[in-house]
Amino acid sequence: MRPKLFIEKIMPVNLLNQQVYYEHGGNPFKGLHRWYSRKPLSFSRASVLGSILPADISLEEFEYLLGLEPGKEIKLYKTPPSSVRIKKVHDYCEKVWGNRTPTILDAFAGGGSIPFEAARYGLNVLASDLNPVAVVTMKAAMEYPLKFGPDLQEDIDKWVKWVGDEAEKRLAEFFPSLPGETVQNYLWAHTVVCPSCQSVVPLSPNWWLSKTSNYAGKGEARKVTSDWYAVKPIPNLEQKRVDFELVKGKKGKESTIKTDDGEYDPSVYNTISRGVGKCPNCGSVIENDYICSPSQDSKLGHQIYAVAYKKGKGSLEFTTPRECDLEGIRLAEEKK
Repeated sequence: MRPKLFIEKIMPVNLLNQQVYYEHGGNPFKGLHRWYSRKPLSFSRASVLGSILPADISLEEFEYLLGLEPGKEIKLYKTPPSSVRIKKVHDYCEKVWGNRTPTILDAFAGGGSIPFEAARYGLNVLASDLNPVAVVTMKAAMEYPLKFGPDLQEDIDKWVKWVGDEAEKRLAEFFPSLPGETVQNYLWAHTVVCPSCQSVVPLSPNWWLSKTSNYAGKGEARKVTSDWYAVKPIPNLEQKRVDFELVKGKKGKESTIKTDDGEYDPSVYNTISRGVGKCPNCGSVIENDYICSPSQDSKLGHQIYAVAYKKGKGSLEFTTPRECDLEGIRLAEEKK
């Protein structure tokens, strides 16, 4: 009969909660594929070790085997266990299981956090999942790197560059940029047709583009050195549409932009709030039932209202759509 295991005695939950806080947004698996229920690597590591180590080891020893050190801020998800720690884990496994590298089975492995941490300790791993996406993700993150080693990275780098170059070449006409500029993002809004005046209305709870500020100097000498950006919807009833004007300037009072014409608040010009729309051309309320009608009476569509770009290595700038941007969109619609 096996001895009692550490996970059956105690788990350092508060300490692990801190590790999960460090890990938020930084789990390396997140860049491989989005997985909505991905388990934190730090908790997964603790679960694996707690399930194979004997209960009679101290909490301090368990934390050491996890990779933590007193007085040091260690981020477990970034820190593979050292060879010394791995050997100690294997020594304990031999005493508990009669095998230095027992097999860890995860029949519902999902994003692969538990198998990944088990593999970090050199344990045998059997992982499966009904979802084929999960299986492919685990193969890419664990099986192939362990099987092919550094040569795999060289092949990946080669083919990533090839795909990137080919995509850039084939899609260049759909994403035009002016000389010296590189487009980063296109900003779109859903649109509906106003039931009262038949205007195409872009929907947004506000029209902010960027509220990033840089500060120079210290104390009272501090000043904002970068502009805030937004767009302002301009009614155009004659042509049954809404146009846009770019607004940029330094931070004003509270959440406003300081302009020559006074303070501009992009939230005041919202065209939808709590699911209810408002037409800038005729002022009519556009009910949510109409916007979401299954019969599509609202003629739900989309409209580009801003473009984000960079000049060289400069900071992000914004503009309303230019003719080259609109031409790229027309080409994409023709060839889709």
